[in-house]
Amino acid sequence: MTDQPEQPTPPGQPDVNAPDVNAPESGPPEGWYADPHDSGQLRFWDGSTWTEYVHAQVPFAPPVPAPIAARYATGRDGSVNDIGEWLRSSFRVALSNIVPAVVLQLLPLAPFVVAAVMMFRVVGSLSETADEAFNDGLATTESFFTSDFDFTSLSLLVVAWVLGLLLLMFSQVGTAYLLHSDHIGQPVGLGRALATGFTRGWRLLGWYLALYLAMALLLAAGVALVALAAAVVSEGLAVVLGALLYLAALILGVWIGVRLVVLPVACAVAPTGTSALSATLTATKGHFLAILGRVLLVTLLSYLVILPFQFVGFALVPNLLDFESLAATDSELLTPGEVFGSLGTVFAVMAVLYAIVFSLYIIFYSSAIARLYADLGGIDSRL
Repeated sequence: MTDQPEQPTPPGQPDVNAPDVNAPESGPPEGWYADPHDSGQLRFWDGSTWTEYVHAQVPFAPPVPAPIAARYATGRDGSVNDIGEWLRSSFRVALSNIVPAVVLQLLPLAPFVVAAVMMFRVVGSLSETADEAFNDGLATTESFFTSDFDFTSLSLLVVAWVLGLLLLMFSQVGTAYLLHSDHIGQPVGLGRALATGFTRGWRLLGWYLALYLAMALLLAAGVALVALAAAVVSEGLAVVLGALLYLAALILGVWIGVRLVVLPVACAVAPTGTSALSATLTATKGHFLAILGRVLLVTLLSYLVILPFQFVGFALVPNLLDFESLAATDSELLTPGEVFGSLGTVFAVMAVLYAIVFSLYIIFYSSAIARLYADLGGIDSRL
């Protein structure tokens, strides 16, 4: 007699009185839960993954916990999730958290404003010292930095810019934590998002510095290689080699950008002791085209929204800057302060306008990326 293969034993009938679960770190216990792929039936969860066993829906069955539903949501086309649902969820979460998200976006605003003001003062001071140097016939680099140069403004510019970059990292991580928490059904308040941004923003800063250093080294190596080819072989070979290296750098840049697009979210939610970079690369592995398409879609939609504000900004410039008066004034009578003062007014108005528009764009973009990380099943200490 031929041995028959052992058939799997289906689990027992669903217990309608089964308690609800809230997805601890190891996942909910095995049992029947609402099928994340078909709300009209139940599917058996074996404690680590969904099985092939399904059952007709029964009243009062416990819903699958939101983090597990988000983690195992898969579209029909094999992508991480349906694009329409992804966009709807991104808009919904962004709008429901608009106030705390705007507060987080305002963190780096003050130092960047100070840096902008100091920049105009430095440029104005440099212009004055340069004019004096040229008038005296001393057009040298050293003459630009005389005792009249505003070194105080230059120092404040550097300090404000560094502080602004630090706060920008904290803002990104805090915003990612705020929006991702809502996407997985565990919303948090502004205070917790701020605390997470200040404590885990250093992770993002460290990875960004490491990546920029690596890119700078690669750029230096490429320039040295091109220069060596020009010196040893020919300039023609150097031009061809430079073009090939530029194309390779462009492809590498796109690949890195797509693979690391969820890095701020991973820095915000990946457990302590877990590499945020490793969590990012694991989550995005095998989904390059799906992620690239979604990033391009968000960028296109955002640009279409920003475009009208650009026209408004350009329309305001002629009303803010009196070009006819400046043109009619003898150029020798114009002081750098007058020129840069007029430009500063235009810059201030445009900066406020774009700060509002780009803050809203960043909030929506961050919400879309946070949802993407949840769909990809990224490592999260709360799941």
